Amino acid sequence: MDEFIRRKLDRILSLFGMGSMEVHLSVKNPSLSTDEIEDYPLIKGREMLLRATLADGTMGECFTDKPMNFEGALEDLLEIGTLPSLIAVLNAIMRHRGLIEKTIHCTGDKPRECSRLLCDYLRIIEPEKIGLIGFQPAFIKSLKETFDGDIICTDLNPENVNKTKYGVKILDGRKYNERVMEKADIILVTGSTIANGTFDEIMEMGANKRLIFYGTTIAGIAALKGVERFCPLAE
Repeated sequence: MDEFIRRKLDRILSLFGMGSMEVHLSVKNPSLSTDEIEDYPLIKGREMLLRATLADGTMGECFTDKPMNFEGALEDLLEIGTLPSLIAVLNAIMRHRGLIEKTIHCTGDKPRECSRLLCDYLRIIEPEKIGLIGFQPAFIKSLKETFDGDIICTDLNPENVNKTKYGVKILDGRKYNERVMEKADIILVTGSTIANGTFDEIMEMGANKRLIFYGTTIAGIAALKGVERFCPLAE
């Protein structure tokens, strides 16, 4: 994924003469409501949102636990940037070119509203069993309330693994992602998979399944790779 993103960024900068454009990288976590849910990863501090802001104000983001600060030309960042920084920049640049939208994480209670919209969508699709790769508390809560027992979820965070969250036991993603693919007929996947190195493996395992990626991190890659993305309330 690192090589793919660097290659695409290099091509975009060359095609549109954007190499000298300035970009600023910094952590910008959204303000989320904790009235109903207190265990969002962003609130617990395990992950952060790295935001890339272009000279014209266009922004893109990436979930990461390894943020970096940078201010300078895009062509310079391409040489030294970490994978999360390049993902954030790719999202910003593709939005700048009008190729994608909804690249900024929602705020307040919108994750709960998003989870209800997701349930409405899935009720229309009528899956027999729903899988989640990546613990998203608002999704888990609403899915459990709506679909009861037909849910299987994995996560990589050891603080979540083998815990029961909102009535759903969280399995170890290092061991049980394949089981999710086998058991579920529709799988919701965190967009952070492109930043943590598991995207290609998940795409291979889920080749014959319907995968729906969610979040702002995967905005650009979803467009470039042609995968389904759900993120209706992002800005």
